[in-house]
Amino acid sequence: MLADVSGEEVENYLLSNDLVKPSNAPAEALTNVGCSDDEHAKMATKTVRFF
Repeated sequence: MLADVSGEEVENYLLSNDLVKPSNAPAEALTNVGCSDDEHAKMATKTVRFF
């Protein structure tokens, strides 16, 4: 998790450090706004496993 960092800032960092390559594919989520309460509720029901 990155606190106080927008999606645009993350994208610019990744591109400027050659960690990702540009793409013309449409974004699946907005990068300039936070998640809505409904989106948070959907995410809360998903199981996340780290291994």
